[in-house]
Amino acid sequence: MPPEDGENSRTSEPPSDPIFTAYPVEHNEDDRYPTAVRFLGGASDRFANLVAMCQYIATEAPTKTDLRSWFETELDARESTFDKQVPFIEDLGLISLPEATGTVYLTEAGDRFLAALDEPGDREYEILFDALRTTVIGFDYLLARVAAGPIPLDQRDTILAEAYVDYQPDDAVAIKHYTWLLAIGYIEKRDGAYELTDRGRRALARVQPTQPAGKTEPASSEGLYLVPVNTDWIARFRQSVAQPHDLSQYETLPPELAGYDQVRIWGTTETDATKKQAAIDQLTGGDVLLFYHDGAFIAGGRVDRAFENAEAGALLWGEPRSRHCYTIEAYTTAVPTVEQVWEWLGYDGRPVVQGFTRVAADRVQTLREEQGPLPTVLLGGGPTEQSPIGDEPPTPKAIDTSTLTDEAQAFTEQRRRVRDTAFRRRVRAAYGNRCAVCGRHRTTPDGTPEVEAAHIYPKGAGGRDIVRNGVALCKLHHWAFDSGWLSVSDDYEILVNDAPDQPGYAEFSELEGTEIHLPDDESHCPGVEFLRGHRRLHGFDDE
Repeated sequence: MPPEDGENSRTSEPPSDPIFTAYPVEHNEDDRYPTAVRFLGGASDRFANLVAMCQYIATEAPTKTDLRSWFETELDARESTFDKQVPFIEDLGLISLPEATGTVYLTEAGDRFLAALDEPGDREYEILFDALRTTVIGFDYLLARVAAGPIPLDQRDTILAEAYVDYQPDDAVAIKHYTWLLAIGYIEKRDGAYELTDRGRRALARVQPTQPAGKTEPASSEGLYLVPVNTDWIARFRQSVAQPHDLSQYETLPPELAGYDQVRIWGTTETDATKKQAAIDQLTGGDVLLFYHDGAFIAGGRVDRAFENAEAGALLWGEPRSRHCYTIEAYTTAVPTVEQVWEWLGYDGRPVVQGFTRVAADRVQTLREEQGPLPTVLLGGGPTEQSPIGDEPPTPKAIDTSTLTDEAQAFTEQRRRVRDTAFRRRVRAAYGNRCAVCGRHRTTPDGTPEVEAAHIYPKGAGGRDIVRNGVALCKLHHWAFDSGWLSVSDDYEILVNDAPDQPGYAEFSELEGTEIHLPDDESHCPGVEFLRGHRRLHGFDDE
């Protein structure tokens, strides 16, 4: 471990940049680590080893002992290496390790990290870099420092020391920072120095300085934007958002898009209207978007990063006035109806989006408190204009499942296995491995839970793999739920099919009107839209 104190002086006046002004920091007043920890492999194979471990965890849902055995066998690691390095990956927020026995699983960030591998762009590297820089002091500073000019290899520890007031890292510490940046392709060695890559330059454009704990106000939650798409622009929306825009057709690209082959991207024009311009200026990575056309929300997503460049607007859409651009991730067409969103936000009047709108923070906070996290509620699936869970109950043969199904039908079989395993793990964990109907908690002799993860709107009909479309049930009540003996009301009360002449009715009828056991986290409770879909599939009256 490096010494806890030491000299700290900047070797030169840093450029005028908010990242530089956030440093140096006092590590004793910062809740981040002063140094990173290695992960198996050098710069060339560290990232691949991390991906392999995350895929193993997602696919196999191993115990800690199983993961240790896999780590030592597949990655040819010493026993002590596991205890030093794998807990650091947990600290980064990608995995969750049990105290002793129990299952190792990916966190939400870990799931997003794996999912990003199948998406265009640099998202998987961005997720990992964000985890590093929010866990360890100096990563954002170091990236900005390399951008300011190449760092000679013999000065790497001196340069990193500029990130601290009261800490002097030696070369053994500094190399860990640089190797992580090499592993994710943000820097490269060239002519005896570290230099920034194009990927690193794109990353720096979206980075905000990470401040020490207690020295700044907590970052505000994501904003919500309602974005109208008029008829004249709907064709361009389809080629830029509904489908990723093909950038390979252009000979040259604006610097913000350099390195991308395709990307979902949209833009808006500058305006003299103070309110709209303020909304544009506040748009940032992580904000949630709902796109509106012809009286309905047609899609949604999250802002990956926002930038201003008239050349981008001219190149992509032939409109240089569309200079305020933003790339989009987590794109989906499974969004709630405009009427439902209006109700959640407490709006009066007709549900019409009349201009580029940032929803007031108090309305967003109310939605978040009453319904759950914005991405889960607005981008996690819900009733749409063509949904089978609207106001009029269609007959089973007439059901259109387009808005309840996963869009990525082209996933490989491996990714299906990963998704199925993640769904099972999340649902069982949400309910504490207890049956939502009877409350029983049973395990096999080796500790494997008996409870199963049931889809509310059936998987066979295209039901989505999200916790709100899942419920934990024992084998008996899973069968009863899937076969139509049981359903659940909007108030989470058990409904029993009226079939008194059939064997089993007497037993099931005793459950009528009792409330199911719900998760402690309200955002994991069954979605009303999926419950209604289940009732209609199985012939329960839905007044």
